[in-house]
Amino acid sequence: MSDNLLPYDGELYFNAALLETAESDALYSCLRESIDWEQRSISLFGKRMLQPRLIAWHGDVGANYRYSGADYIAQPWTPELSLLRQRVEDHFKRRFNSVLLNYYRDGNDSMGWHRDNERQLGDRPAIASINLGATRLFKLQHVTSKALRKIELVSGSAILMAGYCQQHWRHCVPKQKGIMDGRINLTFRYIEQN
Repeated sequence: MSDNLLPYDGELYFNAALLETAESDALYSCLRESIDWEQRSISLFGKRMLQPRLIAWHGDVGANYRYSGADYIAQPWTPELSLLRQRVEDHFKRRFNSVLLNYYRDGNDSMGWHRDNERQLGDRPAIASINLGATRLFKLQHVTSKALRKIELVSGSAILMAGYCQQHWRHCVPKQKGIMDGRINLTFRYIEQN
């Protein structure tokens, strides 16, 4: 694992090649075709709108999630997702019971500034992110100092956000108009169940 890329108030680790190119290409094609993708309506600043990407939620039985006013009931692990979870757990030495998949169809799809700080994730959640397909820019910004970090997430790369990262840093995947290819991002999480 790399050194912590955040100067303070959190942890961010980056592996530029967790998966080899042929493996990440094959997994991208498999997931794009086999996952039951949906575009949901979410609530932002009191308005309902469609998410600017497609999503899916998979995990252990009972590992359900709620964010932006929407409930996500965990679909069962597919064989591919189960194998990838094991690999991510082995690499980052963390345990995960769920995964949010985001399919960015091209550079017009995006994820706005946010923090994954829902109560179900605990005080210091560890979130591992795997990237497949097109290279996209990932930004983090400290909520008080406004310090900014940028990472180009290439296919097969992985990051881990941990410690107090979600309390002090927000992150986004901005629109990139020139990108014509798709990207699938998988964020592995541990949902605390009651």
